[in-house]
Formats: sequence, structure tokens, C-alpha cells
Amino acid sequence: MERQKIFTNRYTEELRSKAVGKDAGHAAYRKEEFPYDDTQELVLQDKEKPAGLLQRMLDAESDGAAAKELYKAFSGLSPLEASYLPFWAYLSHVDLYPFVCKRWPEVFEGKAVNPSKYIDEHWFGKDIMQCLSGWWWTVHMTVGDDGDFTLTDFIFDKREDLRQNLGTSTLFRHKPFTRSLLRFLNGNPDVVEEAQIPRCRYIIQHFNRLGAMKQLAYLKEKDFDNMLNQLKSEIMAVKTIADLR
Repeated sequence: MERQKIFTNRYTEELRSKAVGKDAGHAAYRKEEFPYDDTQELVLQDKEKPAGLLQRMLDAESDGAAAKELYKAFSGLSPLEASYLPFWAYLSHVDLYPFVCKRWPEVFEGKAVNPSKYIDEHWFGKDIMQCLSGWWWTVHMTVGDDGDFTLTDFIFDKREDLRQNLGTSTLFRHKPFTRSLLRFLNGNPDVVEEAQIPRCRYIIQHFNRLGAMKQLAYLKEKDFDNMLNQLKSEIMAVKTIADLR
């Protein structure tokens, strides 16, 4: 039984510095296998390396399907573990490197306009929604307690702008809010047929303001469901970004 490995924190920072720092070099990211120092590996004795994960992700027909495979393979991660960059850096540079190169190929193919920025976003998670860790968190925050992926499929299905906007909000880390919002949008297609981005921003701004007066962390999904339904007429009145001022 093979155990999962990660990089040391120091080596992770070293790799990032070499890729995105002042004297950055990107040749390593154009190789079929990423060259790394295996003396800088740590073994997680309590984590089994998921067999066949790379192939399942390569065979996935969509980002959502690949993200679900990733999440199911590491569904036992705690929030603290899932926030640890050396874990994700190891996956993106070693175990799942071929997938990362296939999904985000600009550097590998020598086409990236800004290779340092591109690597930082996709290999080191600077773009929170366009990296392995961001995919894991998206599934974690949307999957039902019963394992239902309806809302996961919804946010991955042509909802890139929504994921980007939601992912940059601190509210995204509050699962009852995230699931309630997605259920509201999924059940009210008229809300997202037009003006999806300004309306979603309005909702997030509304709850951010509300959070200053209420402890949203203590609210449950049904509480957010009721609040969103009551807010619908105001949401529908938003047509453009200008309406948010």
C-alpha cells in the first residue's frame, strides 16, 4: 500500500521562487516529467495514495468530472490539510503533473504570454478557482451530505464567471451559504439567464453587509434559502454592474 507524499514547505517555496521570482525559469514546465528533488519529499503515513487517480482525471469528459474524481480521492482531507500548499504543489508537480499540463497547457506548449503568472495561478494556486486545490474546495463546498453532486455539476457547467466571483468571496468558505445560493440560482433560471454576474455580485454584497450585523456563520441552509427567496425581487432589479453602486 503506497502512501501519499508531499513536498517540504521549504522546497515548495523554493520551487515557486524559481518559477515566479525575479530570475524565474520555466524550462522544467515544458518537460514530460517535472524534474524535482526527491530528497525533499515527506511521506504522509495516514494517507494512502489513491490508485489510478491520474488516469481517471485524464479520462474525465469535463472539468467538473475531473474535479469530482479529485475530491473523491481525497475526501478525507481536513480543511487544514486542504489548505496546505505543499500537498497541492506535490500533486501538481508530480502525481498529477500530466493532467495539469493537459488542462492548462500554455507553458508546456510554449504559448504562455506570462509564464510566471500562469504557473503561479495553476501550479501554485494563485488563481483560486483554476487549480487543483480550488477544484477540491469547490466540490467540498457544494456536495451534499448524502454525496449528491447536483450543485457541483451546476457550478461547473458553464458557470466559470460564477465560480470566479464566488471563489474570491470569504462567503465561499461557508458551506450553508454556498449551497443555498447555488440551489437558489439552479431553481431560478430567470436570475441567471441575463445579468448573471452583476446579480451574483449583488447577492454577495448584500450578505457581506448583512454579515456586519449578523453572525452568518450560525445560519443554516434553510435560513439562507428563506432570505434569498425574500430577496429575489431586488435581485431581479439588477441589470448591470452600474446598478450595484
